[in-house]
Amino acid sequence: MLNYGMNKNKHLIIAGLISAIVLITSIFAMLPLRTISTTPSGKDWMKKIDDKTLITSLSLPGSHDSGALHSIGDLSGKCQDLSISEQLSAGARFFDIRLQQRNNKLKVVHGFVDQDLYFSKTLHDFNLFLKDNPSEGLIVSIKKESKDVNSISSFDESLKNALKTYTSIWDTTGIIPQNLAKLRGKIFLISRYQNNTIGLDAFDEWLDPDSSATTNTFNIEKSNLHVQDYYKVKDIKNKQSEILNCFEYSNKNLDKLTLNFSSCYFLNSFPPTYAGSSARIINNWLKDEVKGRKNLGIIVSDFVTSELCKNIYERNF
Repeated sequence: MLNYGMNKNKHLIIAGLISAIVLITSIFAMLPLRTISTTPSGKDWMKKIDDKTLITSLSLPGSHDSGALHSIGDLSGKCQDLSISEQLSAGARFFDIRLQQRNNKLKVVHGFVDQDLYFSKTLHDFNLFLKDNPSEGLIVSIKKESKDVNSISSFDESLKNALKTYTSIWDTTGIIPQNLAKLRGKIFLISRYQNNTIGLDAFDEWLDPDSSATTNTFNIEKSNLHVQDYYKVKDIKNKQSEILNCFEYSNKNLDKLTLNFSSCYFLNSFPPTYAGSSARIINNWLKDEVKGRKNLGIIVSDFVTSELCKNIYERNF
């Protein structure tokens, strides 16, 4: 009788354990897989977008003065906290590169502030990223920021020479790619410098307002560009209004490539060239403002973050 009782209890315990395992398994089977996201990471978010998607219909996060990580006395010159490699991983797909030719080499600068970064390093970072993430495509604006110093070649010739090593990934035709399939694995060049012979010309008709302006939105018709670049700001509400107007334009005009600069600085602040104070306001505002919208165009921001980039590129899904 004792053995029978012990065996019975043993069987009951085993049966109970089996029942518990089945119950727990059933519960987990019914739970949603919350750890699995339908949106790709910042490194490869373009992967799930259809090849036939128009470039002009995309919502693309971008960075203003992309290489400007350094400043004078932590006041003037700095526009980003993340390196270009980090911006790429965060999801940025438009880059605003400002260059100066020094001793026949191209260096990244912001105004007179040397950013301690050679263009060759930036090219290497772009190439390595696209090699590792062939589903992605980039749009890069090159601006001649300052006068040449101790250099013989023209800026245009120096740029062409710099790109020779990476000819296979640079699209310098000046024709906006029709769809994402034509941009994948490539870098489309926009040229913001005088006498350019490669890339999409965005120099001659780019407007730069004086200090009394309250708007700076314009078309560059020959290049099929719509640009909002109101950056000398007296009233932040005017800037926000310009950004929203550009969203509406981009959504309704899918035949144009839209560059919507959220970057700006306060004219009445001290120092007037520091972008951090305005970025804190604009970037927090943008996170909510982009929700529910689509076809935003290219949003070009100071101090981009993974969160801001994600809020923008998720508009494509």
